Amino acid sequence: MDQYRRIRDLRYDNDITQKQMGDYLNCSQRSYSDYERGTTRFPISALIQLALFYDTSVDYLLNLTDDKRPHPRRKVWKSMQPFKGDKKHRAVSILHQETTSDQSMQKD
Repeated sequence: MDQYRRIRDLRYDNDITQKQMGDYLNCSQRSYSDYERGTTRFPISALIQLALFYDTSVDYLLNLTDDKRPHPRRKVWKSMQPFKGDKKHRAVSILHQETTSDQSMQKD
């Protein structure tokens, strides 16, 4: 399935292995391979992490647009730029904090 071909091509273009990307997304190489081949769907949080990692949009990753530029981000996303050395960021933890915060506000 070529649904995630663009994600694979970006990984190839950046000389990154499936193992390295799996480590980055906190999953096994096998799971990442399944995502990339389309046998398992990418979790939304992983797509967001990949978009931030490659400095593009989720729409671009999913072939919904040919415009590689990322969409303008809200303030919280601007603070989540990848670290220079190892290109890691904290997208999942911030998403979790936002979700937890939103849920606690709804209870009040």
